[in-house]
Amino acid sequence: MDADIFDRGLLILLPFYIFSHEKNFPAYNCDARKLAELKADYREIMKRLQGQTAGVSQNQ
Repeated sequence: MDADIFDRGLLILLPFYIFSHEKNFPAYNCDARKLAELKADYREIMKRLQGQTAGVSQNQ
């Protein structure tokens, strides 16, 4: 996962990062290791986003 998206506050680019995986879907379906890496990447994205939203709700 490219931490720069979060570190630089470029969350607007996150959908493009996610879409960049689309071309690899056939490989993910055939390779359990690659699929596990993708899932870990998405878990990290979710964790980082939850941290972002927690900070927003605390500041309101």
